[in-house]
Amino acid sequence: MLSKDGTKAFQVLDESPSVEDKLIIEQNLAKLLRDIKKLKPHYQKIITLRYFHELSYKEISKELDEPINNVKVKLLRAKKLLAEVIKTTNG
Repeated sequence: MLSKDGTKAFQVLDESPSVEDKLIIEQNLAKLLRDIKKLKPHYQKIITLRYFHELSYKEISKELDEPINNVKVKLLRAKKLLAEVIKTTNG
């Protein structure tokens, strides 16, 4: 594509989410939050700290006053349980 003066111009794609994209994202997030609430409270907390508060294992370990290995194991279990919940609710 050329501009009026003959120099090159580039078309920039707008990659920001559309209104529809935002609505889908919000609906998916709401469903994910409902699914997380089906887990036991300690699993809810560790998922929330890791993925919504974006804490490191070390930070979660301090927050929960537990060894890092316990945090890793609990997070792994929480993710597996959440995957099962999602699978069963999606049929």
